[in-house]
Amino acid sequence: MTDETDISTANTMGERSGESRIKLWLLLRANRLLVTSVLTSAVFVAFVIVVAVLVPPFSRQIESGDMIETMFSTMIT
Repeated sequence: MTDETDISTANTMGERSGESRIKLWLLLRANRLLVTSVLTSAVFVAFVIVVAVLVPPFSRQIESGDMIETMFSTMIT
């Protein structure tokens, strides 16, 4: 037998998984409450930016009677 057929195992999870260190840290060691807070805040900020940029503005659509009736009829149904 030659040394080329030597089978060895990796000593750390990072070596075994082949994933990046950042991904492993985020999934296994990061504070999950902090990660959730950051993701929730990012979604909220993105929603606010999208609503502010919409044409016509979302506030005008909500003020119209048809939009309010549509939203409440959907909720009641």
